[in-house]
Amino acid sequence: MLENYPDILKVEDVASILRVSSQDVNYYLKQGALRSFRFKYPDGREGRRRWVPKQALIEYMEGPNE
Repeated sequence: MLENYPDILKVEDVASILRVSSQDVNYYLKQGALRSFRFKYPDGREGRRRWVPKQALIEYMEGPNE
């Protein structure tokens, strides 16, 4: 399903895949429902853009394992 996407996704890509807005994806990230990370600059500052590992999106879409 996600074979054509890179292993690390932009918020915009996740929004397109889930068919929701970027604001919705950012809400999921803030709530901890979807894992993400930020790259760090050499001086230690974090970048502004959030990135979502493709595996984290797959786990989110599969839901909790019960």
